[in-house]
Amino acid sequence: MAIEKAKKVEIIGFDKIKYQVLRKLQEEEIIHLETPSSEKLPSLEAPNLRDLERVVKFLSSFEKKKFMGDIFPEVRFKNREEFKALRPEDLSSMTEELLKISSQIEERALKIKERNDELRTISQLTFIDASLEEVHSLEHFLILFLRLNKMERSKLKELLSKKQFLLKELPSQNHRNIFVLLMHKHDLADAAGCLRKEGFNILDLALHVWANHPDKNPHEIIENLNSEIGELNTQIHSLKEKAKEYLSYKDKLMHLYDFMLNEEYKNSIEKDLLKTENFFLFDGWVLAEREKELLKSLEEFGDKIYVHTRQPQKGEIAPTYLKNNKVVAPFEILVKMYGPPHPRSLDPTRILAPFFFLFVGICISDAGYGIMLALISYYILWRKKLTETGKRFFTFLSYLGIATFLVGAALGGWWGRPAPFKIVDVMASPFQFLLFCFVLGFIQVITGIVMRIYIELKNRNYQKAISQLSWIGLLISLPLYFVYKISVFKAFSFVAVGGILLFSSQSKNIFARIGIGLYELYGITKYFSDVLSYSRLLALGMATGVIAMVINLLAGLAFKIPVLGIVFALGILIGGHLFNLAINLMTGFIHSARLQFVEFFSKFFDLGKKYFEPLKVKTKYNHVV
Repeated sequence: MAIEKAKKVEIIGFDKIKYQVLRKLQEEEIIHLETPSSEKLPSLEAPNLRDLERVVKFLSSFEKKKFMGDIFPEVRFKNREEFKALRPEDLSSMTEELLKISSQIEERALKIKERNDELRTISQLTFIDASLEEVHSLEHFLILFLRLNKMERSKLKELLSKKQFLLKELPSQNHRNIFVLLMHKHDLADAAGCLRKEGFNILDLALHVWANHPDKNPHEIIENLNSEIGELNTQIHSLKEKAKEYLSYKDKLMHLYDFMLNEEYKNSIEKDLLKTENFFLFDGWVLAEREKELLKSLEEFGDKIYVHTRQPQKGEIAPTYLKNNKVVAPFEILVKMYGPPHPRSLDPTRILAPFFFLFVGICISDAGYGIMLALISYYILWRKKLTETGKRFFTFLSYLGIATFLVGAALGGWWGRPAPFKIVDVMASPFQFLLFCFVLGFIQVITGIVMRIYIELKNRNYQKAISQLSWIGLLISLPLYFVYKISVFKAFSFVAVGGILLFSSQSKNIFARIGIGLYELYGITKYFSDVLSYSRLLALGMATGVIAMVINLLAGLAFKIPVLGIVFALGILIGGHLFNLAINLMTGFIHSARLQFVEFFSKFFDLGKKYFEPLKVKTKYNHVV
């Protein structure tokens, strides 16, 4: 349960060798820097990175997508020598060429969008079989286009009875009731205002597209636009085929991106260093067990640098480094989700692991689902190249699958069907299982208090340790007294209450101590509410079985459908059980984690500052080993 101790390290050296020292430290992955830029990637707005990112995404768009490959993308591994052996200038011309092709495709795609917009606009004018020049050729007359029904036609003729006009319906297959109104220019201005006031539907034609082709009618314009779109699509296809010829260079371009990203990263760290005109200062942390390794790695710089290490001073909080064996290490995922434990606290991973393992198993509680989860996890671990973080995650999922199988086998659940052998029948006796969940919760709460006692003793806070020990005595003896009515448990309860009253406060005033102790004693309700929270384990476990049984029932009904029944039934079974596994894995994980974070960690967890993150090569596409 120990957290690795870290020591403060300061490296002072001549400014001219700072880049070499930085590169060495990055290769060794041994020092945690305090500079803000060491904790984040450089801005991706840097022109060279932005262009390379664009090129990589452009080439990726031509690759065939694989379902499993998209969910779990392949990790590319490079050793350090491969990573450093890149010559960026060898790929510069290729990058420029691909950027040019990408820009040409985008330009043509934009033109296609513009032409399609023009098509939608000009399609409104297909009822006209004349060019714009012909429409405007009338010297003394103007034209309006209206959409009229029979009643509106009669009303229009009545309104214009005192004026000279020509009203004619235009023949069209796509539009009906379109009329052209021809009037003298002097009369049409007044008539148009009157018609709008009366609510006539005057067509506001979008003439800007037509004006680009004044010598053609709308049908001819549409034909030209379609021809132009076809030509643009042909050009895009040709450009894409040309780009596909560079697909084999995609890995090298990704390598180049990571190389340049790391160079930007080192430059950003350099800018944040404490420095004078002639010297620089690296300020950070090193694990105590690797201190000698750090000193040895920097021997090559001789007296050009000075390295000083020391223990953390009062007020300094060292970064937290968790170190567990391979079996327990995957459960660090949970601890890291919550935050770093304080260096003077303890690593709760080993204590947390069996509780979380069992709780998720109870939440899902189906042996069949456990087999599915474990097999999926092991398949990914076997077939996919994963980073250490990826391996830990899927190992963690496989543990949850094993837990689900063990609990499900004990409870007799197999894909929603009861097994002939079961240790506990949850459906028949839910209250007994609820009591079992309460007992598990009580054990974890007591374990949390024991861990707080350990921390207080470790930090020599003996008074607080006695107070916490008194709480354990009260929480154990009080329920036992109410159940068995044995006087010794009553006596233990009074002694425990006395310990809480006297040792909950460090005040020298006895009345203040007792007052604070009474307030702390009221907190017993919180402990019992914490234990009641573990009832969610039963609720989630029963929900999984009920949903699985409903899926089986629906599949059974679908199976009775003639001919296609077996297909529908298999679809319901496979899809339904996969969905049930996914949704209950998610809820089981969330609620089991909540029990750790709220009911367990609240008893002992002291939050630190940050995790120990050694300076190392920063990449996006490749993993450097």
